[in-house]
Amino acid sequence: QEVLSASVDVLVVKPDEESSGVSVETIRQMVRPWVQGKPRMASRKVLVMNKADTLSMEAANALLKILEEPPSQTVFLLVADDAGRLPATVRSRCQIVAFVPLSYEEFASLMNSRGLEASTKLLSQACGNCPGRALKLAQDGKLDHVARIISDFERMVGAGVTARIRWAQEMADNEQAGDDLLLLLSYMHH
Repeated sequence: QEVLSASVDVLVVKPDEESSGVSVETIRQMVRPWVQGKPRMASRKVLVMNKADTLSMEAANALLKILEEPPSQTVFLLVADDAGRLPATVRSRCQIVAFVPLSYEEFASLMNSRGLEASTKLLSQACGNCPGRALKLAQDGKLDHVARIISDFERMVGAGVTARIRWAQEMADNEQAGDDLLLLLSYMHH
């Protein structure tokens, strides 16, 4: 398990890349002792569990024991792509807050405030109105690359079979193909 801690009163837990989820050992050996302690610098402690929907059943049951009698000074943030994958007993002790993408108008306003008005439409298409992803692309200097990938894709939609096969081979040979395909999936989704 990878445990990141921004401060003594914040604990961020996410599953190890090689495992299938947050383990029961992490809950028992890291989370439970940390939660039981008092805040050191702030009035509350915050536990952020990324990918909480990957908890094993044993880990979910261990977490449930903590959530049944939560320390009053601790706030739990369980982040999940699919809250339905969390056991009902865990969900019943949580307040679900859904985060939805910004509207295009909100996104455009934010991009304009950052001096990216000329790239707003491209960034919106490529990032699905997610400002964090859009700002990272801009900061990394990848706007031209994004524009080229989307342009190539749009050109391939109307191209013949030979051109499509050639383009697919170029994508397969590209070291960035995974990132480029994720970008195209986001673009096609919006």
